[in-house]
Amino acid sequence: MAFVLVCKLFHENKISKIYFFLSSFIFLVILVLMISKVAVAFVGLFLLWFLFYQVKILKYRIIAVSALALIAIYSCYKIPSINYEIQEIYYSIKGEKRTKDDSTDQRKRVTESAIELAFKVNPFFGTGIGDVQNDLNKIYEEKNYKDLLIKKYDAHNQFISMYLGVGAIGIIGLTLLLFSIIKTCINNQLIFILWIQCFFILQMFTETLLERQVPIILWSFITSFVLFLYPFKGRILSYQNK
Repeated sequence: MAFVLVCKLFHENKISKIYFFLSSFIFLVILVLMISKVAVAFVGLFLLWFLFYQVKILKYRIIAVSALALIAIYSCYKIPSINYEIQEIYYSIKGEKRTKDDSTDQRKRVTESAIELAFKVNPFFGTGIGDVQNDLNKIYEEKNYKDLLIKKYDAHNQFISMYLGVGAIGIIGLTLLLFSIIKTCINNQLIFILWIQCFFILQMFTETLLERQVPIILWSFITSFVLFLYPFKGRILSYQNK
C-alpha cells in the first residue's frame, strides 16, 4: 500500500526521483523479506501497469518490462525465500508436502474444511458470527487435522468466512459495498486508490481481512475517504458552480 502511494506521489511530481527510487527499493526489499505470495503477485501486476502508465515511449517500455522480467526470474532462482515458496506451490500441485509445516498445504486443507462447512450452514443466515470458529474446529477434528485444530485456523478467506457467519445476506452486503467503492474510485478517477482497494480485495481471498484489527483499521480509513470525502467534495463543487 505504501509503495502504491509513493508511486502516486512520484507521478504527481511531489517527490524527487532519488527519493522515489530509494523508497521503492526499501519497500521491495521488505516485501521480499515478508514473502507474501499475494503481495508479490499484486506488486508485480501494479509495476507492469505503472510502467505502461508512466512510460509513454514504446522503446523504454520494452526495456523496463524486460528488466523487470529478468529481476523476477533471478529472484525466483536466487532468493531462497521466494524459491522456497515456489517449491511449496509446486509440491502442493503434485499433492505432496514440501515440509511438515507446509503453509500451502495447510491453506489447502483449511479451505477444503471451510467449503465443507459452507454446505452445512444455513444458506441465508449462516451459522452466526460467533460460532464459525467452533464449527470449523469440529471439521478439523473430524478430518484429524490436529495441527489446524491446535492453532485454531480461521477460514483464511473473507468471502467464505462472511458466508459461514451471516450467509448470503452477508455476501451480498459485502459485494455491494466493494462494488460501490470501486465505482466511486472510477467515477472520481482515483486510479491509485483503486489499486489499493484491489489489493485489499485480493487479500480477502487469502485472509479474513475484516476480522483482524490492523487491516480493518486501514481498510476502514481508506474506504471512508473514498465513499464520503469525494462524493461530498463533488456536491460542494456542484453547489458552488450554481
